[in-house]
Amino acid sequence: MSKPWTVDRSDIVISDRWIHLRSERVTTGRGAVLDPYYVISYPDWAVCIALTEDDRLVMVRQYRHGTASIAPELPGGCVDPHDPSPAEAAARELMEETGYGGGELVHVGSMAANPALQTNRIQIALMTGARRLAEPQLEPGEELSVELVPLEEALSLAVSGGMEQSMHVAALFAAVAALGRLKLLPPDSL
Repeated sequence: MSKPWTVDRSDIVISDRWIHLRSERVTTGRGAVLDPYYVISYPDWAVCIALTEDDRLVMVRQYRHGTASIAPELPGGCVDPHDPSPAEAAARELMEETGYGGGELVHVGSMAANPALQTNRIQIALMTGARRLAEPQLEPGEELSVELVPLEEALSLAVSGGMEQSMHVAALFAAVAALGRLKLLPPDSL
């Protein structure tokens, strides 16, 4: 059975407003020493699954430098310290990136972004009845287009690889399950 690791040493490699990287010497539960072992701390991320009255998903398409690709994804970004809640952070990001909002908002849950190396979580919010309220207010690094995609088509993109951001795929399915529109097997039947 797995046991927690102990941290023997921890050194900050870089720390700025976007990333905090530590190099650690750790001892695993079985006694192996890993040196260095890197841990990345980011703020929590929030993503909004926003559905319009006619069952279309509000998506964005933008360039992602890490993979040098342009693909559809969900509106989202960092949870800021001044955000009243993770769901409100997701709604703020939705409004900033797309100009959509005004619907019924619920927090669906959270998932670890990458528990092997990262400390943050992705916070998942669902908005139903979203509508266009304003023009997007993009940050300097954001160049994106807004797309309204029928939910069934978005789910097809998610399973076909057309939606590349894996955390967004997981968030989308969690939100669809929260809506009661995804048939899940009981855990004891697996």
